[in-house]
Amino acid sequence: MTNLKNQYNQNALFLVNEYNKSNFLTADIFLLKVGNSLIKSHKFKALTLINTLLTFPKVEIINFDVNLLNKALILYEKYQNKS
Repeated sequence: MTNLKNQYNQNALFLVNEYNKSNFLTADIFLLKVGNSLIKSHKFKALTLINTLLTFPKVEIINFDVNLLNKALILYEKYQNKS
């Protein structure tokens, strides 16, 4: 959903509307994967998405390595502040 011209964007929007009342379960390693995938081209969106998932009440995060996630978030923040 970060790229509005992406061929999957319409499907993603449909799924968001379809499941927006559901609870979600994910893992911190998934958040790291999202961050790694988006940080170079969509710095602000990567951090926004991760922070939203971390604080959204309907999302439960399974933590495999909280220290690694925190280090990655600090690193992503550094990248966001660089032009």
